[in-house]
Amino acid sequence: MVEESVIIKNKDELRELFGHLDTKIKLISQTLSVNISTRNSNTLSISGEKNNVHKAAKIIEDLLVIIRGGYSVDLSEVRYQIDMFKENNTFHLDELYKEEVDLLSGENPDFRKLCAGGFRDTTRVASGSPELWTAILSQNRTEAERGLGKLITILEKFQSAVASGDTAALTSLLTQARTAREAITQGT
Repeated sequence: MVEESVIIKNKDELRELFGHLDTKIKLISQTLSVNISTRNSNTLSISGEKNNVHKAAKIIEDLLVIIRGGYSVDLSEVRYQIDMFKENNTFHLDELYKEEVDLLSGENPDFRKLCAGGFRDTTRVASGSPELWTAILSQNRTEAERGLGKLITILEKFQSAVASGDTAALTSLLTQARTAREAITQGT
């Protein structure tokens, strides 16, 4: 049995990492068969079988990067991180951007390993009947064109912010997107 420690910067990080009724940290602990506890207000202790302890520590550190960026982490993101480690499909974000991914031909089999439910949900229209969607878009041409124009404008703002390294603009755009999503999902 081995033990690893992960440093926690503050109680807010700890609260977000553990989740309501400790659901997030329990999921990591139970799935990887490790014990996770707080030694003090700024140290997490992870003990168990060496390989699982290392995986749990890495998952927690990755989640802390997200939390320290000012974002919440939901249970589905914790599950996704665990699944990636269980399947040994770990990657660094910079590696993903280095890959030339051809989504239309599906020629990059490694990319498919990174796809989860979110990919399926955001590409749902592409999985439908081309004839059906052609008819829908043709019959609603004015609305479709207006919506596509708005989407293109938003994407151009993202492209400009990324190209110029404008982190304030990126943060603002992502915050707006998050707020819009929360407004939609709170009604469901």
